[in-house]
Amino acid sequence: MGIESTNDFSVPSPDVIRKTGVHIELVDGVQSMVAGDRPFFGLMYTFNVREYLPYLKSLRSMYEQGVRLFSFTYRLRIAWDQPGPYDFSLLDELHDKILQAAPE
Repeated sequence: MGIESTNDFSVPSPDVIRKTGVHIELVDGVQSMVAGDRPFFGLMYTFNVREYLPYLKSLRSMYEQGVRLFSFTYRLRIAWDQPGPYDFSLLDELHDKILQAAPE
């Protein structure tokens, strides 16, 4: 069957996404996110925690403008203390800060 093209590619509400889920599908030859049978584009804000300070201010601004996907880079060595085990507690703290600033 396939997804039909549409002019409304806005991000669905969290309620719609919870009900329908999200999957990737080809829409007009382009890999697209789809909620139910509706393709959408999710703007993503990607930042480096160490370079874009204060990142939380920028993150909140992007969130207020409708961005709901966030990605960040951070050095792996903060989680791996050779030869010991991985410790992701610092990344967990960062994740919690991001969710407080952008709960959806």
